[in-house]
Amino acid sequence: MIRAVFFRRYTAATVGKPFRNVAEVKQYLAKQTWSIDEILHGEDTGKAAKQGVPTEEEVRKLLALCAFPVEDADLQNSKRILVKQLSFINKLHETSVDDQDKNLDENYARLLPRQNKALTYDDLLKKIDGIKQDEATGEPTGSWDSTGLAKMRKDNYFIVRQGLLKNRK
Repeated sequence: MIRAVFFRRYTAATVGKPFRNVAEVKQYLAKQTWSIDEILHGEDTGKAAKQGVPTEEEVRKLLALCAFPVEDADLQNSKRILVKQLSFINKLHETSVDDQDKNLDENYARLLPRQNKALTYDDLLKKIDGIKQDEATGEPTGSWDSTGLAKMRKDNYFIVRQGLLKNRK
């Protein structure tokens, strides 16, 4: 005889360690934090406004660089938004996180390391030399040599005069 077994599976996702009692919840909520609204509307906005209000020409250039329409743009609103963004970025740069790193539990922190070693030119060349073509992505080894057909080389420039269309019909 075949019996069907039914069961329920409950799943949950956690962000951090669970609270054990109400006191821990109150302690967590009582921690001093700063909000984005305080930063954007605080005294630093006035400093940023005095230090670096972009001119209309700069706003037009930024809009053009971002491929936004320049003719129909509300330049005053764009200026105000830029000042807010700059003050927020300045506040983030001024905030020290060194004191917080000592008590930081890395299980609940970033996925990337906080202290990165600077990449030098020699390290970059070593990484490039160590790259192997991946056949899983359709790059069979030795399939194409970008400078193999070059007849002339001068100052790290290669001149290819023939051979690119050799096998085409």
